[in-house]
Amino acid sequence: MSSQPDRRLVVADANVLINFAHVGRLDLLSALASYAITVPEEVVAEVKDRDQLALLRAEIDAGRFEVCRIDELAGLAIFADLRERLGAGESACITLAAQHGWVVASDERRAVFMREIERRLGNGRLLNTPGLMVVALREALLTVEQADEIKALLEQRRFKMKFQSFGELFPQARILSPPRTRSPRRAGGAKGCRGTVRAGTRAARRAMKSSGSNAIAEVPSRQCLRSP
Repeated sequence: MSSQPDRRLVVADANVLINFAHVGRLDLLSALASYAITVPEEVVAEVKDRDQLALLRAEIDAGRFEVCRIDELAGLAIFADLRERLGAGESACITLAAQHGWVVASDERRAVFMREIERRLGNGRLLNTPGLMVVALREALLTVEQADEIKALLEQRRFKMKFQSFGELFPQARILSPPRTRSPRRAGGAKGCRGTVRAGTRAARRAMKSSGSNAIAEVPSRQCLRSP
């Protein structure tokens, strides 16, 4: 499986896909210039809502999302080990990311999941729903007002983001495109970070640290903090 030029592959967990399907905006993910979305078969099977599954299938059938599978013995061994602690979709995402150097998109926050991410992928290869929305803001696919409307809809279904508005992070935060190679400017950051946000305010740092991912916040602490 190959990504389009300059687009890094992201293997998406069900919770992220369900969030964007719930607000009718899976198109945001397929429109990203920085990332291409791939979905494990196990994740497709976890989307149970008929309407959400129809939206996901539409993206797949149109070729905007790719479906991937674990078909190598080494990958199957990793998957079997992960299944002792994690769900099928989570296990498939981590397995494929570990094998191919991809990024995982997931809103899972359990300690066991985060330990496996750190153990098998290291730092900087996890995005969550708010982090992907920040990327969409950077690419002018959303306004802050639209992002806040999506935030409000998700909070109605108990998906909370621990900041009041995306305006706290954008435009105050400086958005950097995910480079293809490390540059001297990023030498002080964590290895493997892509699609970074350089937090320019204390409020932005608190908001990014408090939520769920470690992929996109670049601050002077020499480690990638959690995205919104």
